[in-house]
Amino acid sequence: MGGAFIDDENWQKELQVLTRSRVLKMPAIVKSTMYMLGFKKEEICEPNSQTFWWKVAKKFVESRLPKAMREY
Repeated sequence: MGGAFIDDENWQKELQVLTRSRVLKMPAIVKSTMYMLGFKKEEICEPNSQTFWWKVAKKFVESRLPKAMREY
């Protein structure tokens, strides 16, 4: 049960929809979640800033985010 959501097709489709979004309504929630799961500031923020960079961070949503959630 610990990683069953990773294999769920509906959840995977929702992640795909999220990664196709150009603008997030509440990016601070995604940023906080990614920090909590161990992502580094340099990976998800603009260079020399703490501003969340969705254009770069969305690459991790389908690949690393589900695995990090399972490990958490």
